Amino acid sequence: MRTDALQAQAITDATKFEEQVKLSHEVAELLRKNVVQAYKAPEQPTSGEELWRVCYFCYPLSDMLKVPTEIQLRDGIEMGDNDTIKSPPPLELNSRRARKQEKEFKRVSIYPVYDQEEPHQLILPFVKLDKIENPGLSKGDLQRAKHNERERRRRKKAKKKALKQERDAIFAPSDKS
Repeated sequence: MRTDALQAQAITDATKFEEQVKLSHEVAELLRKNVVQAYKAPEQPTSGEELWRVCYFCYPLSDMLKVPTEIQLRDGIEMGDNDTIKSPPPLELNSRRARKQEKEFKRVSIYPVYDQEEPHQLILPFVKLDKIENPGLSKGDLQRAKHNERERRRRKKAKKKALKQERDAIFAPSDKS
């Protein structure tokens, strides 16, 4: 079914595509009605027949009442396994998809591979760390930092004074009485 679905993607004719979709719906309906996932019951009957129980997690809630709880194997029943599903045949990729996967592989392989035994730490030089914490290491840096701080405080004080004068001008009692 997987290969049929991939081939159906390449179909450009609308009628052929519609036929392919109709066929896939019919196959899905057939599988829903005739395929059951079950497990061998832990308690087997003494009559020698094998007893299997249905896995209910495979069915929607509305169909649970319709599904029998026990299944008896008869001659016409075919047993399947999951081995073919676990190792499907390789898919033929179209050229665009192949290029995309190759590009992704190259992008991933660019990153360096680190040895897992060594702990990885970000190492920054002491001077750089100290400059971040304490910008005034040299005499010139210290003087610049002090000057900037004085200017900042002076501007803050002037702004506060201007706001107070503005407030006093607005809320002051007038002498026009």
